[in-house]
Amino acid sequence: MNGYDFIIVSKSRNDNFTVCKQNDVEKEIKRAAEYYSNQAETYRRYIVQYPDNAEYWRKQLTVTEETLSQGFEAVTFDEYIAREKRRYITGEVKEITEQEYWNALECLPPLDFTRIDDEFEYFFMSERYTLSFTDQYLHDYNSGKYYVKMVDLCDKSTWMGQ
Repeated sequence: MNGYDFIIVSKSRNDNFTVCKQNDVEKEIKRAAEYYSNQAETYRRYIVQYPDNAEYWRKQLTVTEETLSQGFEAVTFDEYIAREKRRYITGEVKEITEQEYWNALECLPPLDFTRIDDEFEYFFMSERYTLSFTDQYLHDYNSGKYYVKMVDLCDKSTWMGQ
């Protein structure tokens, strides 16, 4: 992984903080905790300084405190990828409206727009959430329904219509 052995991640959400070599793991975990502690203090100040947006800053503080309470750990790149896949690729298919389908199709150039006989058509959003994870949109001609699902572009077993 470009000369680095580990990714420092939050245990609560797998958010990555930094990459490091094995001999720097403890130092980087401590640095992550200090960073999040400083963020928590900032959010506490913002709650008082910006009362009109206090609810937003409380939510930020809650997530940050949860991250701090669960701590940080070093994981390999392969473990990080596996966790991200479990986090994003849930298998959930959501029915959407025709308008939502067309909005997605027309907002960015689609990836791999495909028609399968008279059964369905699908495409992938060209913008990724992370790594190779993006939304796949499908129009089922037989039912006339439209669907969306988060998929891994590198793993066809996660795709609809396969």
